[in-house]
This record gives sequence, C-alpha cells and structure tokens, in this order.
Amino acid sequence: MKKKIFLILCCVLPLAMLAGCSTSEIMERLPHSDPEESASTEHKERVFMDKMNGVLTGFDGTDITVSVDDTYYTFDASGATVECARGLIAGDEISIIYEGQLSGADTSQLKVLKIVDELHPQNALQEEILAASLVGLTENTVTFTDEQGRTYTCVSAGAVQYFQNGIVSGLPVTVHYLGTFPQTESGNAEPVPAPLVKILSISDSEPIAAPDLTKIIPAVSSAGSAEQDESAASVDGAAVVSGEGAWNAAGAEAEGAWNAAGAEAEGALNAAGEEAGGAGNTEGAGAEAEGPEDSASGNKAAGRSAAPVSSFPKLRGKLQGLSLNQLLFIPDGMSEPVRIDLGSLPCYFPGGFMIGTGADFYYAGDISEYGISGVTMLYAAGDDPGSLKETRVTSTVSGVVIGHTADTVTVRTMDGAQVMIREQSSGGGSVSREVGDEISAAVNPAVSGRSNILEGR
Repeated sequence: MKKKIFLILCCVLPLAMLAGCSTSEIMERLPHSDPEESASTEHKERVFMDKMNGVLTGFDGTDITVSVDDTYYTFDASGATVECARGLIAGDEISIIYEGQLSGADTSQLKVLKIVDELHPQNALQEEILAASLVGLTENTVTFTDEQGRTYTCVSAGAVQYFQNGIVSGLPVTVHYLGTFPQTESGNAEPVPAPLVKILSISDSEPIAAPDLTKIIPAVSSAGSAEQDESAASVDGAAVVSGEGAWNAAGAEAEGAWNAAGAEAEGALNAAGEEAGGAGNTEGAGAEAEGPEDSASGNKAAGRSAAPVSSFPKLRGKLQGLSLNQLLFIPDGMSEPVRIDLGSLPCYFPGGFMIGTGADFYYAGDISEYGISGVTMLYAAGDDPGSLKETRVTSTVSGVVIGHTADTVTVRTMDGAQVMIREQSSGGGSVSREVGDEISAAVNPAVSGRSNILEGR
C-alpha cells in the first residue's frame, strides 16, 4: 500500500502544484489503509493447507484412518469430497487434503477438504484371485472361507455372479477382488466383516464368460414339459419352484444334478450325453461339449427335443431377496412373491442379486391361474446393467445411514452390508443425509465399475 501511495504522489504532486493545490489538500484525497483491516486480511491469507499420503486402513462412513510409517491417523471426513477412482478400498494409497496444522497424531483441529488417489503410489492395487468355499449369499453380501480357514463377509452388490450348477453351501468358488482383508486367525468362529474389499466376481467357473443360451440344451420332452420333484410346497406364503435341489430331465435319479442325457450325475451339468460323476461340462460358459454323441442326438435317443434354453418361454420379474439359494422373486403382473430354489438351477447375474434387479427365468411347463408351481425352471439370467439404458436399471439398496461425507452416504442394509453410495439429487448435486435416516437408493453397478462406491441415479 505504501508503494502505491508513493507512486501516486510522484505522479500527482507535480500536476497538483501546477494547479495550485497545497500538499495537505492532496494527502487528504489519497486512499488510506486501515491497520486493523490489513492485519485481518493478512491473517486470512495465512490459512495453512497440507496433505497426508498414506494407506487406507479403515472407514466407517464418516471417520477415515490411514497408516503412515506404522503410525495411524484418523480424520473426520464428514465435510470432505471423495474423489478416488476406486472408491475407498482397504490397502489403497490415498491422499488426504486438509486445512490446518497437524500436531503429532492429533487431527481434531483439522478440516478435511478432499480425499483423492495418491499421485505416485508405491504399490498400486492389483486385482487378486482366491479360491474359497461358499458359506452364505444374500442380495448384498457374500460369505466365504479361504484356503487358510479364514471366513469373511464382503459386500457383493454389483459383483458378477455365475453358478453353472446352482448354489449350495460349501460350493468351491473363485473370487476376484481388490483390496486387503482384515487380519484374523484361521478357523475364526464368526465371519470377519471386510466392507472395504471390492468384490469383482464370484463363480464356480474360472474364467467367467457370459453363457450363450443358444448353446445350452436342456433335456425336456417333445411336448415341452419337464420332470420335477413333487416336493414343491408353500414356504412362508411363497410358492416354491423346484424340488430338493434336483431335476433330472431323463428320469434318472440325480443328487443336485441337471443331466441332459439321463445319466446319473452328482452335481453335474453334462451337455455331452456322457456319464459324469460330479463334473459339469459346459466349457465354463454353456458351450456345447465334445463327445461320442452331440447333445441333440443324445436327446433324441432319450425321446427328447434338442431346443436351446433361449427358445423356451421366460418369466420376467424383479428380485426381492436372497438367502443362500432361496430367491424371492415377483413376476411381472403378479402381486405376491414366489420362492425359487437355486440349489441346482444354473444362474448368471452380471449385476449381482440386489433387490429390484430385473431377471428372466426360463421354464418348461404351463403357468396357471394359480401361479407357477407347476413349471420347472431351466435357467436364471439377471439383467446386465452395462447393456441397459440408465432408466431401465432397477437395482436398489435400502437401509439406515450410519455415516456420510460431503458427497457419499454409507448405509447398513437389512442383510448386514456396509454399502457406500454416491447419491445424486435431481439437480445433480449431493443429497444431504443424517445418521439414522432410512433410505432406498436406485443404483447402477455398471457406472460404478471397479469402485466400491455405488453410483446413485
């Protein structure tokens, strides 16, 4: 300010003196600085901003914890925006940008502004694969035990899920994931929650390939009907479709088997017409198998037609819940849900089993005015969110808000999942939520991709 006044004086004084003005009159007309205002401005300009690079170890929806050289720092992220491409995944290297000065490990006086990806990570996250045994499956979670005997429960919402021969407890599966699992001892009695591990896919087939329903040949009679266990009954007011995990299209006794040639099989889907003992042969994606007889001739020998699954009628509807292999499903045009046994039903759900997800169930038989208890399900296929228009994706996540940042909410669902959602308002901004609020958010797993933050719509 003093330099400005000096320059003005140098320019104005000569002219003013020529005009007959005194020096005192000129000084009165010049701007003066307020000492208190200057001190206040200088103080505001001294706001200190910094960042901390660390490894993400914990996040409960509001508080985030990072590790730096074996020291742990926990920040209040309730006012921060999350700008990480993969969301918040345990073991990922992130940067926390904050306002204020850090004193030791005390972060209470800091204001976190942003959480972003580390610009130059030393150990970038890589997709990992593990072999496991399936323990439980719900609409939003998967529980499994790894080869070391450690049991975990993870969020499965949005993960690709494919089971060639149906879903049963103890089924060997391959899990693709991002992140680091919590440390625990083998043989832990209770599953350890791992909400910050991103599950990419779960399947009894490796690698996963989208099944070609024009090449999967179910064995049904030429009249278009299929044999079904007579134990179909009513469970909790919902019709059960399928028997005790077994449907054998050729009339032979089978345990948990769908056998297209009529040979006895244990846990097998055998499209080649050969005897199989516990080994399904679909080439991992429902492809035709090679053998002495092709599937068509094998079916003709048994007096069956050789029509592919895709040629059968399908029942359209939306998922309403899942408990291991018991699926609640509301067919379009019906008001009451039906319960479908997935114990031996081949199923492919590229967007997971979230409530509201659209699905097609291919079947043989006739649907009557009394419901669908007289039909036999052949195949279950969930909607692929990546191939649908945004408005046709109907998956939802419902629960109670347990934490939030400036642009995300973390929800505890009825099945125990801790799900992060970036929920958008109609104007495109973030939606203000409070802990304890109950919400039901429409989400699109295809938009979220490999991030563990589900994008609302």
